[in-house]
Amino acid sequence: SWQWAWSDDGRTGWTPISGATNRSYTPTEDDGDRYLRARVEYTDRRGAGKSAEGITNPVPTTNRRPLFPATENGQRTVPENTRAGQNIGAPVAAEDPERNTLTYTLSGPDAAAFTIVTRTGQIRVGSGTTLDFETKSTYSVTVEVHDGRDGSGVTSTTIDDTQDVTKTVENIEEPGTVTLSSETATIQARVPVTATLEDDDGVIGFVSWQWARSRSSTSGWANIAGATSDTFTPADTDVGGYIRATASYNDGEDSGKTAVRVSPRVGQPPPVNSAPAFPATENGRREIPEDATGGTAVGDPVVATDFNDDPLTYTLSGTDAALFTVGASDGQLRVASGAQLDFETRRTLRVTVEVTDGANSLGDPDMDAIDDRQNMIITLTDVNEAPVVTGDETPSFQENSNRAVATYTGTDPERDVLTWSVSDTTNFWISERGQLYFRTPPSYEDRTSYPVTITATDDDPDNPLSGLLSVTVTVTDVEEEGTVAVTPSRGWVDANTRFSASLADDDGSISNESWQWARSRSRGGGWTDIDGATSSSYTVGADDADQYLRASVSYEDARGSNKTASAVLASAIGATRSATNTAPEFAEDDDGTDTGRTATRSISAGPAAGRNVGSPVRATDADPGDVLTYALSGSDAGTFDIDPATGQIKTKGILEHDPDPNAQNTYDVTVSVHDGFDASYNPSTASDDTIDVTITVTAAPTVRRPPTTGTGGSTGGGGGGGGGGGGTFTRIIPPPVFSEGFQTSRSAPENAQPGDAIGDPVSARDNQGEAVMYSLSGADAALFTIDAQTGQISIAEGAVFDFEGEQNTYQVTVVAENASGASASIRLVIRITNVALSGIANDYDANGNEMIDLDEAIAAVNDFNAGTLTREQATEIVKMYFAGESAS
Repeated sequence: SWQWAWSDDGRTGWTPISGATNRSYTPTEDDGDRYLRARVEYTDRRGAGKSAEGITNPVPTTNRRPLFPATENGQRTVPENTRAGQNIGAPVAAEDPERNTLTYTLSGPDAAAFTIVTRTGQIRVGSGTTLDFETKSTYSVTVEVHDGRDGSGVTSTTIDDTQDVTKTVENIEEPGTVTLSSETATIQARVPVTATLEDDDGVIGFVSWQWARSRSSTSGWANIAGATSDTFTPADTDVGGYIRATASYNDGEDSGKTAVRVSPRVGQPPPVNSAPAFPATENGRREIPEDATGGTAVGDPVVATDFNDDPLTYTLSGTDAALFTVGASDGQLRVASGAQLDFETRRTLRVTVEVTDGANSLGDPDMDAIDDRQNMIITLTDVNEAPVVTGDETPSFQENSNRAVATYTGTDPERDVLTWSVSDTTNFWISERGQLYFRTPPSYEDRTSYPVTITATDDDPDNPLSGLLSVTVTVTDVEEEGTVAVTPSRGWVDANTRFSASLADDDGSISNESWQWARSRSRGGGWTDIDGATSSSYTVGADDADQYLRASVSYEDARGSNKTASAVLASAIGATRSATNTAPEFAEDDDGTDTGRTATRSISAGPAAGRNVGSPVRATDADPGDVLTYALSGSDAGTFDIDPATGQIKTKGILEHDPDPNAQNTYDVTVSVHDGFDASYNPSTASDDTIDVTITVTAAPTVRRPPTTGTGGSTGGGGGGGGGGGGTFTRIIPPPVFSEGFQTSRSAPENAQPGDAIGDPVSARDNQGEAVMYSLSGADAALFTIDAQTGQISIAEGAVFDFEGEQNTYQVTVVAENASGASASIRLVIRITNVALSGIANDYDANGNEMIDLDEAIAAVNDFNAGTLTREQATEIVKMYFAGESAS
């Protein structure tokens, strides 16, 4: 029967290893630097009950743990009354084989009473700790140490070793003290003086008193016969001299002890009316919580004594007198009504309590005279106070945007670390910096107003408090472009393919649709309207062979009239349709094998929608000209979008990373593809192939920022990864910001050539200082290029534009993504401007239509021959000339 165990020193403290009951055992990372023991119990020919064991050398690791040496006995002594900050014995130091920098911490039942130097292991008396043998003679703490790495050398703060330490308080012989008090402010003849004995070692049994007098405070003392109690009244003969009280007693440490107090010079007897005085025992200090309300008593009354027992009157003055009141007859300090006490602003307040007995020394009335004053220091004690949340309470937010709604600030009086949360976690998420985001871009047409509560909670371990701010987010309407969809995706002349176009516009209330189909040999321009093709459907004819088709529609929606939208087939019309269609397929896995139709992608956590999730998931199709359409399904498809034309998976909204090592942080989706036809080229949108994709969300890089004075920080996106709903997650990096907002425009002349720049760069700034990369998407993206580093838009190869053609306005989306994967987008409208050809000014008729004369038509032909005009541009000009001739 085998059992493996481990020990730190190879001699003692053997701990059985769970499950290690075979004759072989493979050490784990936890076994680093430990000794292993194999113990076996067995029966041989001599009988049962036999055992044997073997012990290994320490298990080697890449990084060996620091250990406290066997010579460390965990015992320290410290004299009582040792001041805060003083060392207690030698450091409790561990040894590290690699001599890594070690970090020491304290735990255990009495850890709060001490501190430890984190780099040396030196234990010190903690601030506010009073070591008193008579109160407590031993303290127990545990010293912990780690070298900042695990056994494989990876950064880790896991404790590597501990050492229990017992600190024994040494008793110190403490002298007793005698205090003299009188009913008057000074020692005076005829006024009783009382002596009080104090000894921290404790007084045992009877105290024997003896009073003496002398004309000198240092010598010539003569005992006063019969003056053997704790009270003595100086005689008139003592005026100008001194009296002394001597106490003889035993304490808890020794016997035959004495303590002595000599009075100040004895003064004249009190007058007929003695003035009241505050006693010497009044220390002038009081304490009160900072949240004390008006009327709260501030400690004990500040009471004077009067030899004549006259009624006394108390008043208040001093720097902070307005914050307090004093009882006129009892000297009780109280917080004034409406007073605001704040520990974080001022921790100590000062007032002066004044007293009078209403008479002078002759006994005549004198209410204005102040007989004595007592300066008081009132110390405020800290009370945890709720943070205050500030920010825009009625922010407006454009629909479909993925930027932050607003940023909120939490100010905590104690400067505690703050955790952010938001009440509506279904629609919103708030970052650890107080930035409020929609989880997915909102739609004005779905909902226009969202009431939420923003909460900042401090990290007080005993009494965490929260500050609240009620916020109403209003979603504003944005003019949304309509989209046209054409089916099927391609066609052939011999098949008499019939296309159908449909219009969608999120603004709703579509009416007065007017359709027009056009053809061109280029997807980029040169469009010619097809006579009679003015419905939402069109059947191809012989003239359409090798041409691209475009379906355009003008219409009205809920926002108004004069709206247009169009779509261009991705493939030119074929002359003859093949008899068979080869289905597209996802050829292989990401690892180059064809084993399971699987792929992986990854993206960092972030708040923006529309971020690319890795590279597109593309299929291949053996048939030239087939147009592939991608779709998304699966258990997590609702979290992502996919570009149906490219297979690019994109985020729909917030993605969070759970730092828990047991968390999955993965999403599973299925990408399907079809080419729009079955095997016989009959229209079909059935899926031709699928591939399973696992998407891993990685932690967003942490951004280090200097602290903001007076503003609490926060942890993890309950701010942080909690997504506003609680928890601790990695900091989320905000996306870049376009200075031009969410939509902008540029213009280019109709004769612009490939490579020509279009206006200024469309650039964004990144508030984290990270590099920004730019890309293009959208229906017209193929006609343009963008510089990935600068955002400069240029004309793409093969793109041709014609101001007089059917389309002279194009739309693309510019995407800016930082190094952390956070991205933002802006819609860009590119308008094509008219150019007067060959230097001849264009003429226009009364309706604003351009008119071309014979000279301009001839100049256009010459420009084409010279290569400065394309065939399409020259043809349009000549057509306009003949159209004008026919009209006239």
